[in-house]
Amino acid sequence: MERKQKIEVLIAVLVLLGLVVFLIWFLMRGEETVQEQPQEQTQIQEQYDEEDLRPSDTSNQPDQPETIARVFVERFGSFSSESGYDNIEEVMVLATESVQIRLEQLLTQARASESEAYYGVSTTVIGLSETAISESEVVFDVTTQRRESIDSPANTTVKYQDIELTLVASGDTWLVSDFSWSD
Repeated sequence: MERKQKIEVLIAVLVLLGLVVFLIWFLMRGEETVQEQPQEQTQIQEQYDEEDLRPSDTSNQPDQPETIARVFVERFGSFSSESGYDNIEEVMVLATESVQIRLEQLLTQARASESEAYYGVSTTVIGLSETAISESEVVFDVTTQRRESIDSPANTTVKYQDIELTLVASGDTWLVSDFSWSD
């Protein structure tokens, strides 16, 4: 063989050897990753109760009022005429009986005044501050961004609106006992 051919054969052997080493490394790395996942999963599962996926050391504590406030405001404040105002029904479970009655009245009025034109609002909580707090009651001032669409989802305006929300402790959770949108 000529010298040039020997060099080409040597380069080809080195490239093949490199590919074999890479393939072995890749396969070994894949096995390590697969072996690590069950350990991670076991550690995560040990941190949570199977029933409700909350950390086990806080399972006896009540739901946080901030979470209930955010969920209520965003669900209650987001709706469209095409959804039949289901948002009001969705927040009933987060409210006291007196607020449920108020919500039922709002639902009846909204469904009675439906028109053919599209109307929708999407509400996002952008700020939440406690204005009063006790062991059994919390009052929040919640700042929201509301995207209002009239006649078409493409015809949207953005406005910022506050809502004052009062929550009362009820067993291991908090319920909305009053709400008032600002103008």
